Amino acid sequence: MKSVTYISTSRIGGDESATAEEISHLLEGARSFNTKSAISGILLFTAQRFLQVLEGPAAEVAALFERIQRDKRHANVLVLDYRDITKRNFPDWSMAYVKLDTPPQFLTQAKSGTADHDKLVRDLQQLLLRNS
Repeated sequence: MKSVTYISTSRIGGDESATAEEISHLLEGARSFNTKSAISGILLFTAQRFLQVLEGPAAEVAALFERIQRDKRHANVLVLDYRDITKRNFPDWSMAYVKLDTPPQFLTQAKSGTADHDKLVRDLQQLLLRNS
């Protein structure tokens, strides 16, 4: 199995309502696709950034990540971590989702390239627990 963690700049435009509708549409498609492809993960969204962890079979994760890199809703896609895994960090989530108005400190660290990946995953897991 593989895991990829990336950060990107959101190109989703419009007011808050239009953005929420676009994210809802994105999540609906992602959850359906990911379930069929045995992919799990989490998506963190702020008004300007995506941070996502995808995990699952190597070929499926690679193909999905290639699609994300071409997706018009993303710009400046930066891979933070790409590794082999034996255990999923988000096994129960075809696509967990957390929206924050204020970017957390670990997002700033991720953007600057100074984040420790294992700590980043733990921070995401804690954020998910607090917001679910």
